[in-house]
Amino acid sequence: MATETEERVTRRPAFQPVHPGVILRDSVLPALNMTKTALADHLGLSRQTLYEIINEKRPVTTDVAARLARAFGNTTQFWLNLQTNHDAWAAERDKAVQQVQRIAVARLRKHLFDAFGGVAEGASGDPPRRRSKVLGRRRSVVS
Repeated sequence: MATETEERVTRRPAFQPVHPGVILRDSVLPALNMTKTALADHLGLSRQTLYEIINEKRPVTTDVAARLARAFGNTTQFWLNLQTNHDAWAAERDKAVQQVQRIAVARLRKHLFDAFGGVAEGASGDPPRRRSKVLGRRRSVVS
Protein backbone atom coordinates (compact mmCIF):
# COMPACT_ATOMS: atom_id res chain seq x y z
CA MET A 1 0.00 0.00 0.00
CA ALA A 2 1.34 3.46 -0.90
CA THR A 3 2.14 5.89 1.87
CA GLU A 4 0.39 9.25 2.08
CA THR A 5 3.61 10.98 0.95
CA GLU A 6 3.86 8.74 -2.11
CA GLU A 7 0.20 9.40 -2.91
CA ARG A 8 0.72 13.18 -2.74
CA VAL A 9 3.76 12.94 -4.99
CA THR A 10 1.86 10.95 -7.60
CA ARG A 11 -0.71 13.73 -7.93
CA ARG A 12 1.83 15.73 -9.87
CA PRO A 13 2.79 14.52 -13.32
CA ALA A 14 4.83 11.33 -13.50
CA PHE A 15 7.20 13.08 -15.89
CA GLN A 16 9.42 15.97 -14.88
CA PRO A 17 8.06 19.30 -16.16
CA VAL A 18 10.38 20.97 -18.61
CA HIS A 19 12.86 23.61 -17.43
CA PRO A 20 12.27 26.98 -19.14
CA GLY A 21 15.81 26.81 -20.51
CA VAL A 22 14.85 23.79 -22.61
CA ILE A 23 12.06 25.79 -24.26
CA LEU A 24 14.50 28.62 -24.99
CA ARG A 25 17.11 26.24 -26.36
CA ASP A 26 14.92 23.84 -28.34
CA SER A 27 12.04 26.04 -29.50
CA VAL A 28 12.61 29.77 -29.16
CA LEU A 29 16.18 30.20 -30.40
CA PRO A 30 15.74 28.01 -33.50
CA ALA A 31 12.44 29.74 -34.37
CA LEU A 32 14.07 33.17 -34.06
CA ASN A 33 17.19 32.05 -35.92
CA MET A 34 19.06 34.02 -33.24
CA THR A 35 22.33 33.21 -31.50
CA LYS A 36 22.49 32.81 -27.75
CA THR A 37 24.82 35.81 -27.60
CA ALA A 38 22.38 37.98 -29.56
CA LEU A 39 19.49 36.93 -27.32
CA ALA A 40 21.53 37.62 -24.18
CA ASP A 41 22.39 41.09 -25.50
CA HIS A 42 18.77 41.77 -26.44
CA LEU A 43 17.57 40.76 -22.98
CA GLY A 44 20.28 42.71 -21.19
CA LEU A 45 21.72 39.56 -19.63
CA SER A 46 25.27 38.29 -19.54
CA ARG A 47 26.02 35.45 -21.92
CA GLN A 48 26.96 33.32 -18.93
CA THR A 49 23.56 33.86 -17.29
CA LEU A 50 21.66 32.92 -20.43
CA TYR A 51 23.91 29.92 -21.10
CA GLU A 52 23.33 28.65 -17.55
CA ILE A 53 19.54 28.99 -17.96
CA ILE A 54 19.60 27.26 -21.34
CA ASN A 55 21.72 24.44 -19.90
CA GLU A 56 19.36 24.09 -16.91
CA LYS A 57 22.04 25.12 -14.42
CA ARG A 58 20.23 28.28 -13.27
CA PRO A 59 16.55 28.97 -12.61
CA VAL A 60 14.55 31.66 -14.36
CA THR A 61 14.22 34.46 -11.80
CA THR A 62 11.45 37.04 -11.69
CA ASP A 63 13.75 39.56 -13.37
CA VAL A 64 14.67 37.19 -16.20
CA ALA A 65 11.02 36.10 -16.55
CA ALA A 66 9.95 39.72 -16.94
CA ARG A 67 12.62 40.28 -19.60
CA LEU A 68 11.59 37.14 -21.50
CA ALA A 69 7.92 38.12 -21.31
CA ARG A 70 8.61 41.61 -22.62
CA ALA A 71 10.78 40.28 -25.46
CA PHE A 72 8.39 37.52 -26.56
CA GLY A 73 5.04 39.18 -25.86
CA ASN A 74 3.81 36.72 -23.27
CA THR A 75 3.63 37.05 -19.48
CA THR A 76 6.12 36.96 -16.66
CA GLN A 77 3.85 34.43 -14.98
CA PHE A 78 4.20 32.05 -17.93
CA TRP A 79 7.98 31.79 -17.42
CA LEU A 80 7.69 31.66 -13.63
CA ASN A 81 5.06 28.89 -13.83
CA LEU A 82 7.38 26.81 -15.99
CA GLN A 83 10.16 27.24 -13.43
CA THR A 84 7.89 26.65 -10.43
CA ASN A 85 6.42 23.45 -11.89
CA HIS A 86 9.91 22.17 -12.66
CA ASP A 87 11.19 22.99 -9.16
CA ALA A 88 8.10 21.69 -7.31
CA TRP A 89 8.25 18.34 -9.11
CA ALA A 90 11.86 17.85 -8.02
CA ALA A 91 11.27 19.10 -4.47
CA GLU A 92 8.34 16.73 -3.89
CA ARG A 93 10.58 13.81 -4.77
CA ASP A 94 13.48 14.87 -2.56
CA LYS A 95 14.18 12.17 0.05
CA ALA A 96 14.51 14.67 2.89
CA VAL A 97 11.13 16.20 2.00
CA GLN A 98 9.44 12.80 1.86
CA GLN A 99 10.62 12.04 5.40
CA VAL A 100 8.64 14.98 6.83
CA GLN A 101 5.61 13.71 8.74
CA ARG A 102 2.19 15.34 8.50
CA ILE A 103 1.04 17.46 11.44
CA ALA A 104 -2.59 17.28 12.55
CA VAL A 105 -3.94 20.42 10.98
CA ALA A 106 -7.64 20.60 11.83
CA ARG A 107 -7.09 23.51 14.24
CA LEU A 108 -4.71 25.23 11.85
CA ARG A 109 -7.26 25.00 9.03
CA LYS A 110 -9.92 26.62 11.21
CA HIS A 111 -7.48 29.38 12.20
CA LEU A 112 -6.49 30.02 8.58
CA PHE A 113 -10.13 29.88 7.52
CA ASP A 114 -11.05 32.53 10.07
CA ALA A 115 -7.94 34.65 9.56
CA PHE A 116 -8.00 34.82 5.78
CA GLY A 117 -11.61 35.43 4.97
CA GLY A 118 -12.93 31.93 4.97
CA VAL A 119 -11.07 30.03 2.25
CA ALA A 120 -9.88 26.65 3.48
CA GLU A 121 -10.04 23.06 2.37
CA GLY A 122 -12.35 20.93 4.47
CA ALA A 123 -10.91 18.22 6.69
CA SER A 124 -12.58 15.59 4.53
CA GLY A 125 -11.05 16.99 1.34
CA ASP A 126 -14.23 18.87 0.47
CA PRO A 127 -13.90 21.81 -1.90
CA PRO A 128 -13.00 25.15 -0.33
CA ARG A 129 -15.86 27.05 1.27
CA ARG A 130 -16.40 30.73 1.99
CA ARG A 131 -18.48 32.49 4.56
CA SER A 132 -21.09 34.71 2.99
CA LYS A 133 -20.56 38.23 4.30
CA VAL A 134 -24.28 38.92 4.14
CA LEU A 135 -25.71 35.84 5.84
CA GLY A 136 -22.69 34.35 7.61
CA ARG A 137 -23.41 31.00 5.96
CA ARG A 138 -20.92 28.77 4.21
CA ARG A 139 -21.18 28.26 0.48
CA SER A 140 -19.07 26.28 -1.95
CA VAL A 141 -16.58 28.18 -4.07
CA VAL A 142 -17.26 27.70 -7.77
CA SER A 143 -14.16 27.43 -9.92
